[in-house]
Amino acid sequence: MNAFLNLNNKTILLTGASGFIGKNLLGHLINQKCKLILILRNKESLRKIKSFSSHKRVFIFFADLNIEKELDKILSEIKNEFLSIDGIINLASDNSGLGSAKNKDEFNKFTNAFNNNLFGPIKIVLTLKKLLQKNKTLYNCASVINVSSIYGNLSPDQNIYKNSKFVNPIDYGCSKASQIHMSKYFANDQSFKNVRFNNIILGPIPNQNKNFNKQIFREKLLKKIPLGRFGRPDDIIGVVFLLLSSESSFITGSSITIDGGWSSS
Repeated sequence: MNAFLNLNNKTILLTGASGFIGKNLLGHLINQKCKLILILRNKESLRKIKSFSSHKRVFIFFADLNIEKELDKILSEIKNEFLSIDGIINLASDNSGLGSAKNKDEFNKFTNAFNNNLFGPIKIVLTLKKLLQKNKTLYNCASVINVSSIYGNLSPDQNIYKNSKFVNPIDYGCSKASQIHMSKYFANDQSFKNVRFNNIILGPIPNQNKNFNKQIFREKLLKKIPLGRFGRPDDIIGVVFLLLSSESSFITGSSITIDGGWSSS
């Protein structure tokens, strides 16, 4: 993989690096000798990736995607500090934990999912547009990867949850569906010359901790997966590397599903 999908010295911006999937992806990108721009929410997020944070190829900026002023500030700093960007991976994700928005206070929480999954990624891409396009060609485009979910296309099967309060909420699915459309829209936007946009649509790649066992009927979930197993963070690496590399130079506006066959049934 390393020889075929060469990412050496590419400058990649990554959100969500401190999460279960993000930490694994971060390690693989460092091993590929990428220069990495990380947008982390806070110092607690930094603690989770402590072993990577001092690496000479890692550059860290703090911003909560729910706070527009914080995001604007660090994006301005990134524009001033970097000459170009070869790829963006919008992996950071959030949901309100609400099954519905019943009043004004709940609706404010509901919008957090859209800030993290849609509005923040759009602002990042639009603000850094010139850096994405700098020194790019038709055969060596910049690559934007939006990491979405099968729940952007499918409604959750509520039978796999042990309690209705654990059901994946409506705001998550709606915001992820919008994120999928974002990639398709920008892929057809002529102003984004030499920039490719694609989705990776993830199925069940759970952190099988106490919360997982508390919330999910494990066997019911496994029955929905034709391959008969849960996904692992490593299962996305090959697709990410492909989409970041010039070997995928004719792929844009596409969605690649990594779900063990769930959505095919």
